[in-house]
Amino acid sequence: MEGYDIYSIAYGFEYDKKEKLIASVIASAAAREYTYVYDKADNIIKRNGKGTRWVYADENDTEGKLVMVDLEVNDYKWDKSGNLLSDTFLYSGE
Repeated sequence: MEGYDIYSIAYGFEYDKKEKLIASVIASAAAREYTYVYDKADNIIKRNGKGTRWVYADENDTEGKLVMVDLEVNDYKWDKSGNLLSDTFLYSGE
């Protein structure tokens, strides 16, 4: 699948034995890994996203290390009929 990026974008999805989405991965120039939390009605109530960041030991470290860090969170609210009421997006600890 091609996206609107200079790099190809690849997607991956992981499901549990009940076929419920538990993890997803987007691999491109800005990689993301997501995990999901469900309520008792099987609605997704939270999506936690990790993204890549370069970290350096100190100012003399010229190579650094690419790591996955907590980057974004979606909180979802549903009514009793299963209709999505809100999707609150927080990026990098907002």
